[in-house]
Amino acid sequence: MDNRSNRYSWRAAWAVAVATSGLAACGGVDDLAPGPADKYAGTWVSACESADDLNAVDQPDQPLKATYQLTLARVDSHKLRFAVDYQVYPSSGCSGHPLAVHTNRSDDNTYVIDGDQAMAGSDADKITVNMAALGGPTNGGAPVVVNGIRYPADFFISSVHDNKDLIARSGSGLRFGSGEAVDAGDYPVTLDAVARLSRR
Repeated sequence: MDNRSNRYSWRAAWAVAVATSGLAACGGVDDLAPGPADKYAGTWVSACESADDLNAVDQPDQPLKATYQLTLARVDSHKLRFAVDYQVYPSSGCSGHPLAVHTNRSDDNTYVIDGDQAMAGSDADKITVNMAALGGPTNGGAPVVVNGIRYPADFFISSVHDNKDLIARSGSGLRFGSGEAVDAGDYPVTLDAVARLSRR
């Protein structure tokens, strides 16, 4: 998948994962060299958000709510492996037991930092993103219903291949690229107005 309007499908509600021992940094001579990856390593969490593309079958007009946790593990000075834990809640809010938990802990989920970029007072980094598909049921291009939740047709099968994005620390928050406009290298030219994730 390579669409600029949906650079991070997991933000919209799909690929997700919990950090595991498999996320430990790989060995190599570059492991100890300081670099831009260091400032992003750690666990980042979202607030309770509307999952506009997920609905309960018995309440089709009420979007469900969701939270996600992004864990970034340093591989080397310019590469991170990431995992996301995505939890789906009733439309009433993100409390109590989630309706569903989705995890994506693939070793193929990576950010490679390609260079830095100064943007409107923020020091951002250009990244190339790869992410494996979550894996799960399909329905011939139609929405998929699992345990009373209606998911988009591509929720379980979409992947990300060499997508260009931005990442930036903003105090204790994390911002990514936004909007449709891109530069000559296909990187976004603007950042999220506010941080979508905060350090746990």
